[in-house]
Amino acid sequence: MLGRKAVLGTAPTSRPRTVEPRRKLRPHVACRDKERRVHELSALRGFRKAYRDARLRWIAGESTVFPEGTYRFAALGVRCQGAAQK
Repeated sequence: MLGRKAVLGTAPTSRPRTVEPRRKLRPHVACRDKERRVHELSALRGFRKAYRDARLRWIAGESTVFPEGTYRFAALGVRCQGAAQK
C-alpha cells in the first residue's frame, strides 16, 4: 500500500511495473438465488437475441422495433419498445 505522500508524488502518467493477468470471469448477472439467476440469464439471452435480430433487420433496411433497454439506438431516434417516440 502506498501512503498519501507516495500517491500524491506519483506522476499521473505512470504505470505499474508488473502486469496483472486478465481474469476470465465477466459476470453480467450477479445473484445469490440460483433460481432467480437462471431466470435473469435466460432473460438476458432473450434480450440479446431480440436485439441481434432487430439490428440485422435494421441493417438490411427493414422497419424494426428494438427491444426495451436499447439505449444506444433509442438516442439516435430508432424505434424501441417502451421508449417515447420522437
